[in-house]
Amino acid sequence: MEFRGYKRLAIDDRYKLIEYYGIANIEECNHNIINNYMWQSSFPLWWKEEDNVLYLIGMHNDELFMYMPLCVKEKREAAIKHLLDEFKDESYSLIYYTEEYKDIVLSLIPSLSVSEMEDSFDYIYEYDKITTLSGKKLQKKRNHVNAFKKEYEGRYQYCTIDDCQLDACLKVLDKWEHTKEALQDDEYLHNEYLGIKFLLQNYHELPIKGGCVYIDGVIEAFALGSYGSNRMVQENVEKADGNIRGLYPFLMSEFLKHEFKNEAIVYVNREDDLGLEYLRKSKRSLYPAFLVKKYLIRKE
Repeated sequence: MEFRGYKRLAIDDRYKLIEYYGIANIEECNHNIINNYMWQSSFPLWWKEEDNVLYLIGMHNDELFMYMPLCVKEKREAAIKHLLDEFKDESYSLIYYTEEYKDIVLSLIPSLSVSEMEDSFDYIYEYDKITTLSGKKLQKKRNHVNAFKKEYEGRYQYCTIDDCQLDACLKVLDKWEHTKEALQDDEYLHNEYLGIKFLLQNYHELPIKGGCVYIDGVIEAFALGSYGSNRMVQENVEKADGNIRGLYPFLMSEFLKHEFKNEAIVYVNREDDLGLEYLRKSKRSLYPAFLVKKYLIRKE
C-alpha cells in the first residue's frame, strides 16, 4: 500500500533498510531497523529510495512525521532539504532528530519550532563495564547478580534463542500479557506486546539476536537486541520476572557477553526511559557514559 508515493514498510523490505542503516550508521535508538518493525502498530512507516537516500515517513495519531534521511554523511544536508521541500505545504513533525541533524534542519528553515525530547534521550553505556558490572559504582548490581546465582545455583541456565526457545518465549509473552489485568487498557504496553510478538515470529528474517534465562526448566527472562552502529549494540527488548532478585542485571550481562562478543563494540544503547520515574532510576543506576539528545522539530 502506497502513501504519497512512499511504500508501506513490509518484512520483505528488510534488506533495503539493512543496507541504508549500514550506510547512515546512526546511533539513535528509534533509527533502528528492529524498532522500526517492532512499533508498526502505533508508528506505521512508509519508505522511498531516491538518489542513494532512503526516506522514512509515518503517521502517529493522524499526524505526519519524518525520520532522519538515511544516507552517507556528505548527502545529509541535500537529503533533508529535499524532504522539507517535498512537504513544504503541509504540517509535519521531524522526530528523534539528533543534534547534528537538528542543526542542519535549522540552517535550512530557522523558523521551525524546536524542543528537546528529554523523555526520549538514549542511555549509552560502556560495553566492558555493563557486561562485567565492574567498578565501585556498580557494586550493588553485582551484589544482586551474585544473590541470584547463589539462590538459584544449579537451577538456572542462559541460552541463545533458537527455534525451541522462540515457541517458549511466545508462550511466556502471552502469559505475561494476560496477567497484566490492571494494565489491559495501557495502549503502550499492548503495542509493545504486539511488537515483541512480531519480532519473535519473524526472528529469522530480521537482523536480531536473542537470549533467555531458564529457571527450573522454565523461561523467566529473555532479551532481544541488534547492532545500532558499527561500534554500538542496541538492546531492543528486555523482559524478566521483576520479583526475582538479580534476574534483570544477570540477563543483561549474559545476553551482551554471549550474543555480542565483538572487539569492535564499544557502547551499549539501552534506549530511553519514556519519562517513567522507575525506568529513569533504573537506567541511571547503571551509570551511563553519556546520553543521546533528541529533538522534535515542527512545522505547524
